[in-house]
Amino acid sequence: MPDGDPKASGTHIARGDAVCVAPDRKAAEAGAALLRKGGNAFGAAVAAGFLEGVVSPANFGIGG
Repeated sequence: MPDGDPKASGTHIARGDAVCVAPDRKAAEAGAALLRKGGNAFGAAVAAGFLEGVVSPANFGIGG
């Protein structure tokens, strides 16, 4: 994470008019990429959620 760059905080990604917030940077990037390609907020949330389940499975799901 670059110092002093508020657009790359690790948990939220803001590029252009696409913003996505997720516990993991990769998940936030996935959601923002979907928004930039014309997707909607629901699709971005699903994409970020699925990727969060891959990168942090212990914190994702019914009990996490």
